[in-house]
Amino acid sequence: MKKIFLLLTCTFFVALIFAQSQNVTPVYSQYATKEGREMMYKQMVEETIPDYLADKIDDSTEDQWIQAFWAMELILFRSDYCEQKLREPWAHIDER
Repeated sequence: MKKIFLLLTCTFFVALIFAQSQNVTPVYSQYATKEGREMMYKQMVEETIPDYLADKIDDSTEDQWIQAFWAMELILFRSDYCEQKLREPWAHIDER
């Protein structure tokens, strides 16, 4: 019984030591760097938002509009083009 208890205790402490070992490589996302954030912002402003809002909203482009809204919300983007594109569906709300 003592041998089993000693074995379980040793196993527990060995597992505890290895569970607490530090990771040598730092954990980070490339989007967390200044260059990554600038690149993502530029891509969203120049490509994602205008491309996804270019088409008239309907059943097939609804997901693209949602992605454009997500991008605008993420980077807190606002422009006259976006406001104009957001007014267009309300002008034709009865057709939908």
